Amino acid sequence: MSLNADDSKRKYYKEWYEKNKDKRKAYNVANKEQVREWHMENRERVLEHKRRYREKNREKELLRHKKYFEANRERLLTRARLNRVLQKLRAKDPTSNAEPIKRRRRFPRTPAVPCSTPIQMQINYILN
Repeated sequence: MSLNADDSKRKYYKEWYEKNKDKRKAYNVANKEQVREWHMENRERVLEHKRRYREKNREKELLRHKKYFEANRERLLTRARLNRVLQKLRAKDPTSNAEPIKRRRRFPRTPAVPCSTPIQMQINYILN
């Protein structure tokens, strides 16, 4: 009997979740900053929930990955073969190992503490 109760409960919550999805999304968009602050304040709680959820659904996740791999086996294997060939070519090519050209900064770097003489620094320290 408990199996049926669990199934009906799961079905009810699934329907409720789907029904209120748009409302929650609108709330989160409207109160983005507040939601972010809440997540930062309750970081441990959020991470704990995430960890528990992952532990609980690990088997489902593995099955989902397995099913995906079986469905797309040929495509994934051809892509892996192609990547292997490309990596071999890159390893042989000496220009690919060179460091990429660094882009110029839009704004010049400014020091965190303005440069000044030691005497000025002492005076600032005393006055502040």
